[in-house]
Amino acid sequence: MNLYWPACVQYKTQLGPLDTLQRNQIPNSTSTQGSRSESVPTKADSSAYRNIYAATLDAGHIRLICLSASDNDDGDDSTIHITLESHPDNDCPEYETASYAWGGEEGDSTPCRPVYVGEYWDVLLQTKNCWDLLHYLRPRRGIRFVWIDAIAIDQSNVMERNTQVAKMGSIYRHCSRVVVFLGHKMQQFPDNKSHLRPNHPPRCDFHEVEEKLAQSKFSLFDLLQSRFFSRVWIIQELLLAPSAVFPIHGIEFHGTNLSIHRLKAIHPSWKWENTPAPWFQHMASGAEFLENNPLGLLQQTWRSQATDARDRVFGVMGLLQDGNMAELPKPDYAISTMHTFIGIFAYVLFNRRQTILMTLSSGYDAKLSRPSWLPDWELHDNLQNTPGWPYDNEDEQSEIWREINNKARHHFLGSADRSSDTEERKIFIFTLYELSLFGSEGRSWRSKCFRSPSFEQLQIPWSYEAYIESRWATLSIHLVRVFRISNPPVEIFRQADVRLSTVRTDSCGLFISTSVTAKEVPSEALPCEIFLWLENDSQRIFILFMQKIDTGGVYRLIRCWPCYGVFLIGYLNADHSKELPVYAYNNPSSTPHGKQPVVSVENSPYETLHYSKSRLARKFKLWAESCYGDKRRDPTGFTQLFMIKSLSYRKSNELRILAVYQGFINGQAHRRPNFLDAYMEYLRDTDHNPQVQNGYIELTISREDWFIATDGDERHWLTNTMSKLNPDTYSIITFKRRAVWDFKPLRGHFGFLHYWTRFPAYFPLDYPERFCVRIALDEVYRFMSYSWTMELKDLSRYRRLLDMDETDIFMREPEPGDRFLHGYEFPQAAIDAFDADGRTQRVHIV
Repeated sequence: MNLYWPACVQYKTQLGPLDTLQRNQIPNSTSTQGSRSESVPTKADSSAYRNIYAATLDAGHIRLICLSASDNDDGDDSTIHITLESHPDNDCPEYETASYAWGGEEGDSTPCRPVYVGEYWDVLLQTKNCWDLLHYLRPRRGIRFVWIDAIAIDQSNVMERNTQVAKMGSIYRHCSRVVVFLGHKMQQFPDNKSHLRPNHPPRCDFHEVEEKLAQSKFSLFDLLQSRFFSRVWIIQELLLAPSAVFPIHGIEFHGTNLSIHRLKAIHPSWKWENTPAPWFQHMASGAEFLENNPLGLLQQTWRSQATDARDRVFGVMGLLQDGNMAELPKPDYAISTMHTFIGIFAYVLFNRRQTILMTLSSGYDAKLSRPSWLPDWELHDNLQNTPGWPYDNEDEQSEIWREINNKARHHFLGSADRSSDTEERKIFIFTLYELSLFGSEGRSWRSKCFRSPSFEQLQIPWSYEAYIESRWATLSIHLVRVFRISNPPVEIFRQADVRLSTVRTDSCGLFISTSVTAKEVPSEALPCEIFLWLENDSQRIFILFMQKIDTGGVYRLIRCWPCYGVFLIGYLNADHSKELPVYAYNNPSSTPHGKQPVVSVENSPYETLHYSKSRLARKFKLWAESCYGDKRRDPTGFTQLFMIKSLSYRKSNELRILAVYQGFINGQAHRRPNFLDAYMEYLRDTDHNPQVQNGYIELTISREDWFIATDGDERHWLTNTMSKLNPDTYSIITFKRRAVWDFKPLRGHFGFLHYWTRFPAYFPLDYPERFCVRIALDEVYRFMSYSWTMELKDLSRYRRLLDMDETDIFMREPEPGDRFLHGYEFPQAAIDAFDADGRTQRVHIV
């Protein structure tokens, strides 16, 4: 295809998986080869043009038509003679422009009327409607400078046509006014009143048009349905000119942007978006409302017609403004129609970041010769169906989401197996994403588990190294792969503009909230994979259903929905009941059966592997400094649990302690070695004689060992003073923010030990040199749950992606691919049912 337009879009020629596919699996490259696929109506043979247009105009010049007065006093001379003058843009006379349809209301675009040009009266054939326009514009005396595209631009010169069409926006902005010629019949004085025709037409404001023409039963709405207003080129002509003149039935109606405001006051019930020309409400506005909104511009002009389909794009480009004018697409009539639409939609997507465009993609309905991500430009109502975002206010958002969650839970439980073995199983609710347009925290009724992903931590946005493959028109971007489904989503609820659809299996249900206008996923396209498209600078995301074509990441887009929310409801299996942190239990009476406890899973923030590892490394560093550095405080509390300071600190201790925490995580996932295996292995290297008795871990330590291990912050050792202890039993001593240990003397008895005591010298002489300490395994598990395990367990989400233990992931050297590893800690039921994933990957959408 050799795509290159516009130059500001990133095109690349990449050798990759597309080259291995069969030609009939990807868009047909031969359908768009070559230059112009359509041609505009020509007025004369190109050889005749060379006599009329002496030289090609550059971008800095304009060619004006000089109309001279008629030789007859009545002005009815049928001969039109003009001269053409070229002027620099910054040194030209005042001029008017004209807006008209080449073929008129009859659609006759045949060049049939002669216009004589220059001193040699060269003949330039024009359409009847263009000739009628020139006849109307011809002054009664003197001369009149006008600019009319069909004559002022050499239509046979592609280079001149490209440069002049590109500056048409500027031409209309700097004219004195635009004359809107609606045809000879509309312009002329009514035949039954020709005897009342004045020498000069009366002038009125445009908002008075229906009042002044009431006897003719003139309707402005009917006027907007005329062929003239369906023409794409008139849009920029009427919007950019400072004012417009409408000659209608012998009266000149002058229109400005103020006229439109007065019309709206006269017709308050009008809905401009329902008119054939919704853009007309911005007449003479300078198009400020669309200057930085190319998609909005295309939407409001999408129904417009053009003889050359490319003009539906080129004809409105003059309305765009940008701080960097070099970034704006410039018309190029050397490219094909498909190239034109690929280029403009790529510009909207890449350069203007208007990702809502993807919801308008052809998807499954795309023709074989066209990319599936491209909207169908032949459907004139296609771009009018852009889904909006559903909430007008925060209270409405809260109400709709409460209803959606209730409907989803009742739907899942109502269709669940009611056998006795499932009645007692816990139900989880796992929220992957929820749109919040009114603050990141949302409403107070939402628990912490219903929070949106942390987009600030997203390292690979969709636009990272995004490009269009220049040969195949393939869209190459980064998306987050989340699920794989084999059944189409089924609608179960709708309210206002929100629709809730579900895909469910016996153990898990996937619920997606989207717009009611989103197209259904056809069953013929299944199985398919679900991806999330995350916008770079907002919480809005899109959900893409895509059909895998090749293992190299090549997909065909099926549907793209605006995503208002994605969540899972399913059963927690007995083997995995402890795999996820449970936030809260709902009232069992709120479930259909009244027996299943419903739990909400507090999903971890959507973050990168690098972020998780760096957070764990910072905490590990604090502990290490407390072991061998000058700092006496241990903010982690590890030293007390592991008696680390009673040993000579060695670098190897880091790996040994990490192994203990890995054992704790393994135990929760029913893997070996578990915590007890790892902890006892760690303590066997000491002289503490570790033993496990009746659910306790017992150690024998010296008085010096204990004080060395606990001198992090002496002010917080004890919550109470320690009384005399019975040598034959254990007594409990609680340390603030530390583990709970039981003490038992080996000989003698304890004296009073006050919390401010720091050195052994302050103890009674009969204080034992060695004594036993023990800690309950349940207390160890509690302590472990609130220390390193939280950070290390954050790496569990990457375990399945990398096939490595958490400690191995932490210790491995960073790799370039790590920045693509994002993930949620999905419930096992979701992994089994929908192959749940969280990997960011490059996809090639054909």
